This record gives sequence, C-alpha cells and structure tokens, in this order.
Amino acid sequence: MRVLWIFLALALIAASLAAGVYKGRMRLLEQRTQPVLPSAAEGRAWETVNARLFFPKGDALTAEERRITLRGASDVERAGAVIDELLRGPILLSGLAEPLVPSGTSLKGLFIDADGSAYIDLDRSALSGAPKDATGEYLSIQGFYESLRQNVGSVQAVKFLIDGKEIDTLWGHLDAGRPVADEYDEE
Repeated sequence: MRVLWIFLALALIAASLAAGVYKGRMRLLEQRTQPVLPSAAEGRAWETVNARLFFPKGDALTAEERRITLRGASDVERAGAVIDELLRGPILLSGLAEPLVPSGTSLKGLFIDADGSAYIDLDRSALSGAPKDATGEYLSIQGFYESLRQNVGSVQAVKFLIDGKEIDTLWGHLDAGRPVADEYDEE
C-alpha cells in the first residue's frame, strides 16, 4: 500500500511539472505570434494594414494576404515589418508554400538608399538549409523583392547582407552581389 502512495505522489509531481512546461511553451508561442502592442509613452502612431507576402509554391510564387501592425509610417519601418512577417514563413498557406529562408533566421538590419535599393541584413542562419537548386534560390530572392515592392512604395530593388557583410551569393546558385530588381538575370 505504501508503494502505491509513493507511486501516486510521483505521478502527481510528474503531471504538475509537465503541465507547467506545457503552459510555458504556450506562453512563448503566444508571445511569438502576437503583435507587440503600442506603449502610450512612445507617442507614435500605430496602424494595421493589409500586406501581400510572396512565398515559393512549386516553380512559382504565391501570395498570402496578412494583416500587419506598423509603428510609424516610414518606408524603412514598413519594410522591416514586412520582412519580419516573411521570416515567420507562410501561415495561411502552411504546408502548401515554402518559407523564403530557414526557420530561425532573423533580421539584423535594414536600410533603403536614395535609389530605392533595400539592403536586407540577415543573420548567418539564413545560409543553412539552402534550396537545392537555382529555381528555389531565385524564388526565395524574388519573394523578398515582390513582397517589398508591392508593400513599400520606394523599394525598387533588394540586396542581401549576412551579418553586415556583402555576399556574392546566398546559396551558391545565383549572383546576389548586386541589388536584385524586376530584370533579375539567372546567369
């Protein structure tokens, strides 16, 4: 009988620990998927807009409509919000479309020059889990370009940096050493 009570007590402790871990993971998931709410002290305007995001699906790009929350109205802030959403990957098209970069990739920096080229600085994890062919690389690059072009008025081209450094190629198939625009050439 004593062994049974010890077993029940251990089972109760294990169940309590498992429930705590589950709740912690759920809280973390909620924090990742909820927009950051504005602080009254910041005094900046917040708005929610519809964004059109592009992800690879087969041998083409497919659009996913998503509502995003913006703080401020500058093109850099708008571009940063669009890229943050792109880095989350497809949500509504989950299972149908592919993410543009590996999960866990983060945006380290972003600026838009006077010619309308958006310089996107990603961390090194963007280089892992690369597309297997030139078509996959092309669609990933074009997904960034089309998403920014359609959601940020001043963006005319995109260029990628990794950890603040210029690169020749993202995944070894295509030239990423210059800004990518509509006339992107697959040489």
